[in-house]
Amino acid sequence: MTNPDLRTYENMLARLVSESSKEELADCALLLAMNLANYKSKYGDLPSDNFRDLLTTDMIDENTARVLMQGSEEMIKTLAMITGEGDAGLDDGEDDETESLH
Repeated sequence: MTNPDLRTYENMLARLVSESSKEELADCALLLAMNLANYKSKYGDLPSDNFRDLLTTDMIDENTARVLMQGSEEMIKTLAMITGEGDAGLDDGEDDETESLH
């Protein structure tokens, strides 16, 4: 898949989440939290003032859309790895032979 829009990511993520067990979701959260902790140890805290607002806003500017898409992509990739769903249909620009979701 090339250049998916935010709605595509939302749908992919919603499907992966609905098909995942509580344990798989917990493992995903743990891995993402460890990645964040690793980032923070190298580069310092992230400004998180408006992150919660991202989940409830009706107006999304270009920068916000980019952040939401990148965050969704990270969760999709991590959850797909945990559940064995390959790359979940995401194209990261590399030539790999992982299975994509249908």
